Amino acid sequence: MSLDVQSVRREALRAMVYLEAGQSVSAGLRWGPRQGLPSILNVEALRGLITAAGADADQILLNDSQQTPLERAQGRWKPVMAELTESDPRSETVASLAAAFVKHVRPMERAHKSRSKAWGGWRAVITWATARQCLADILPMSQEVLQAFLWEALGVGCSFSVLKGLVTAIQGRHTLFRLPHPISAGGEHGRLMKALSRFQGQPRRILFPISREAVVRLLRFPFPKHDECGGAYRGCPLCRRFLHQWRNCLAGAVSTVGCMRPDEGSQLQVCDWWPDFDTDKGFLQFKGGAALHSPRMKNDQGRKGHQRRFGRSVDPSLDIVTQVGAFTAQAGLRKHPACRKMRNLAERCPVCPPLFPISLPGYGGFRLDKQPTSPQFSEMVVAGLAQVGYDPEWFSGVCARRGGISRAIEANVPEHILWMQTGHSQSKAARVYMDLGSPALLYDTWGAFQL
Repeated sequence: MSLDVQSVRREALRAMVYLEAGQSVSAGLRWGPRQGLPSILNVEALRGLITAAGADADQILLNDSQQTPLERAQGRWKPVMAELTESDPRSETVASLAAAFVKHVRPMERAHKSRSKAWGGWRAVITWATARQCLADILPMSQEVLQAFLWEALGVGCSFSVLKGLVTAIQGRHTLFRLPHPISAGGEHGRLMKALSRFQGQPRRILFPISREAVVRLLRFPFPKHDECGGAYRGCPLCRRFLHQWRNCLAGAVSTVGCMRPDEGSQLQVCDWWPDFDTDKGFLQFKGGAALHSPRMKNDQGRKGHQRRFGRSVDPSLDIVTQVGAFTAQAGLRKHPACRKMRNLAERCPVCPPLFPISLPGYGGFRLDKQPTSPQFSEMVVAGLAQVGYDPEWFSGVCARRGGISRAIEANVPEHILWMQTGHSQSKAARVYMDLGSPALLYDTWGAFQL
């Protein structure tokens, strides 16, 4: 059996950390996954070592990956600010006000998920610097130290995507403290990425976009025909199982036509589905359609919200709006009378259930008090495709967004209208002035599916 050089190098780096940290500190260290660069989870245990090296431990160990109270407020920031600020302004100083801003507002320069990913990469940098006895040289970091770190990362088998994330974490830490970047010359970052892109590791997993034909199959998933339940839909074991399968199919169909990310689908609640939303505004040609409100999106850090559109189908068996209404009714997923979603669009409704809830064991029902996670929603989409005859190995939750965008492009939906349905951000200044509320345009993406 040949020697696994990468594993040997990883274990050697761990041993070097133990040797440098000493027995008392090493005993309490907790390690992350064993793949890639070794990474200590509780890097705060190294504070004494960092200080002894003459480095700024506060800057190196600052963990801004957690959501701030203002982020957790989901748009309702005024009550939170009332709690965070002093009742007597005379007790505050310029220094205390600036410190509060740095603590609560500065982290929001980057999205929460971006900060979490960057913190994971930066922990790997701290771990490596401990092993290589260069803790004083990582903030600010010279090109020489960066190149040594990247070579070590390549030595333990890190692929391009991991390397890119590590570089981003290092650059982000320097930006956070307004320090000169190790990659600062014009075009230098692009040249480095070009060089590192040669290390793709291996071809990525092939994932198919969810096609129109797949959406049709999902919407035509057969209803169980039997007379055993006597009308007691949720009391019949066969019907209860079908409800969970129906949820999977609708999760795939809705997220594909809506060009949605799995994270967006996992956050949906019953009160985010608005039948005849445009009809109520006077657009009678869209009677039978619906709008789907996405309160949180990756590129909508301003919490403006986004409403996708779904129209009425000529073929009743392909009508998403009707099916969503029938599913929620049969599953007992109803909008709560105390719902105030329309008044607080950015906030998660505390009383309404998820639109695509998690299954209880044994198809015993749905869990209504907790939203599914992004991976759980992805599992629903893949399970729905498997139910209608597709090989689940070729799909993941992200295939819905790929499929929706691909189908719309193939149907010649104008790019700016597709952007309105998907919620993609654009850098062109003219698009800041576009009206994103025109249903006459937003329904074109749904129309591309010819349902």
